[in-house]
Amino acid sequence: MSKNKIKDPLAEVTEEEETQIAQVQSTEVVNMGSQIAMPATAFNDAEGEFDADDLRTQYLSLVAKTADLADTFGAGSFVLNKEVKIGNGKDPADITILSIKKHFEELVPFGEDITPRIFDKKEDATAAGYSVHWEAKQRVGPVLTCRILLEVPEGFGMSTFEDKEYAEATWVLQKTAYKSAALDVIKARSKGHLKDGLWKGGWGLTSSLKTGGNGSWYVPVLKKDARHTDEFVKWVETEIL
Repeated sequence: MSKNKIKDPLAEVTEEEETQIAQVQSTEVVNMGSQIAMPATAFNDAEGEFDADDLRTQYLSLVAKTADLADTFGAGSFVLNKEVKIGNGKDPADITILSIKKHFEELVPFGEDITPRIFDKKEDATAAGYSVHWEAKQRVGPVLTCRILLEVPEGFGMSTFEDKEYAEATWVLQKTAYKSAALDVIKARSKGHLKDGLWKGGWGLTSSLKTGGNGSWYVPVLKKDARHTDEFVKWVETEIL
């Protein structure tokens, strides 16, 4: 007699969860930066210690089908800070990943008003009674927080290269987005075409509609692009990183 295969309830997301992921980032932001060096000027116009917490964090979001942003930007598109459309999800949007940090986040049932716990390492989560295995009562899942650089419309950038404006943003990949995009980034950095530095090459970012027992939802998709020119790499290393 055949056994029924038990399905991982967190392998897919409902439309409501998709909207929540798109609109609300991780409750505890992973600090991707460090101390900020203020360039010297003729006048002492900036004193004190400045770090990443002193800068406004911008987020890149994938617009869900049921999100309010879908009426303005279109479902499956990518939006910066819920204000600027970066890509329509069909035509590749050029992005550069500057750095990544992986952590583990408690998987909280949808709709519950609970702040998920964050763990830097899997062993820390295990010591606290959590597991990455789907059948466990207390689960954590991997999350990849990416610091990215992307071209933006005029007036929305903080840096300029060859007359194009660029902005930095935080991009959080978790649940189905971790499988669809984060794994490619990790592979590229560990033993792929960007093992000498994530910022030395670009990616084409699109979205794909997935269908499952809980309905359908969009996931991000990355396709490796050409290596950046030496001039662009030097600009990133001296002005951005």
